[in-house]
Amino acid sequence: MKKMKATICLVTALAVALAFAGCKTAPQATETAPGPSNAALAATESKPVDDALTALRDKTEALRAECLKYHLDSYKADDWAVAETSRSAGLAAYGSDYDLAKKSFEDAIAKYEEIRKNSYEAISAELEAALVAAREAAVKVGADGYYPEQFGLADTAAQDSRTLRADGKDSEAYDMAQIALLRYQTLTKGREALALKQKVDQNGFVQYDAESYALADSKYGEGLSSYGTADAAALEAMTESCGLYAKVNNAGFKALSQEEIQKADEIRALCDSIKAKKAVKDDYAKAASLYADAAKAASDDSWESAYKSYSASVVAFANVYQAATLKRNSAESAMAAAKSRQDESSALARKADSVAPLPENAPGFSDEPINVEPASESPAATPEAAPAVTPEATPEAAPEATPADTAPAQADPAQASPDQAIESAPGTDEPATIDEPATIDESTSINEPATIAEPATIDESVSGEETK
Repeated sequence: MKKMKATICLVTALAVALAFAGCKTAPQATETAPGPSNAALAATESKPVDDALTALRDKTEALRAECLKYHLDSYKADDWAVAETSRSAGLAAYGSDYDLAKKSFEDAIAKYEEIRKNSYEAISAELEAALVAAREAAVKVGADGYYPEQFGLADTAAQDSRTLRADGKDSEAYDMAQIALLRYQTLTKGREALALKQKVDQNGFVQYDAESYALADSKYGEGLSSYGTADAAALEAMTESCGLYAKVNNAGFKALSQEEIQKADEIRALCDSIKAKKAVKDDYAKAASLYADAAKAASDDSWESAYKSYSASVVAFANVYQAATLKRNSAESAMAAAKSRQDESSALARKADSVAPLPENAPGFSDEPINVEPASESPAATPEAAPAVTPEATPEAAPEATPADTAPAQADPAQASPDQAIESAPGTDEPATIDEPATIDESTSINEPATIAEPATIDESVSGEETK
């Protein structure tokens, strides 16, 4: 019995010891993060994402995509910013805050629809003006007559666009108007391509870029075959065809321009050699301006324009050279005529002196060279400045005065000093006027006084002490 009691006590003590040890080594409890509130959990569970909210989201995205497609965001910039803000809030709340997402999407949809309505009103007016202008451009180049079937398709598309717009189908009307524009523009480019091709063929420019010419033909055919089915591709191909034909045309005019450049340089050098820039200043300036325009076009690789300007400058410089030459020849002729008259006067004076020479010691007689002052510089050279010579004024003269009395007033050009040269009038190309010699009545006998048309002018500085 005692043994049993001892065993029970031992077991009890051991249990107490083990319990004490377990309490001493047990880890301390840690704090856990608070979970969602019961209210939030209840709201999430009560309003999950449903088809209605998803439909609002999808409609918002569709309206936004339509506005971007037709560039409506540029028409109402402020309203567009408000719509974008509402859309972003809806996307952020989608799946977490049903009510906020729903309201944000509804606000964005209303704003996008307002933008679309107001913008399409402005776009419709612009599209109509663009259609009218595109059609007129096509008619101007003759596309309606050259492509009657294709032109009819463009007119049909334009009319369909107007009908859709009247029915309130703005986006469909916009798309159809774009098709009509593409078709009008393709036909216009087609006529431009044919015009360039004709110019190349007439001038024989194919030799300067045969490869580009062949590719231009191919692109033209591609544009026609795509017309009405792939209108954007048709316009692109026809535009490439125009560019290639223009490239061949430019190469041809570049080759032709080389000869015109040489001609222009040569005729301009001739003009400069006779100082035509000074003689015909205005015409020379116009010719030089044409030459400068040609050089500018050549530097811009626009050789058709350069060729035309170079050719025009050749003609202009030729006219300048002709005008300057005529002006110079006229001046030279006037100078030659003046010299001829002077020579005739001198010859006539010598003849008169040989027929009736002045007697020794007669007034006006001299073997010395006579210095004849110009009439405009010496008052003594005028008839009023010197006494008239009459038979009564020379009683010792024998025989009486004859036309030889006028001889001393005429100087022989061979003996005249450089000061006696006749100069041109200032500011003009015409020489100074030369007085005609005195008129002699050859029917008068040498023993009778000769008739003198005007009083002879005597230089009082000339002595008459020697005889001829």
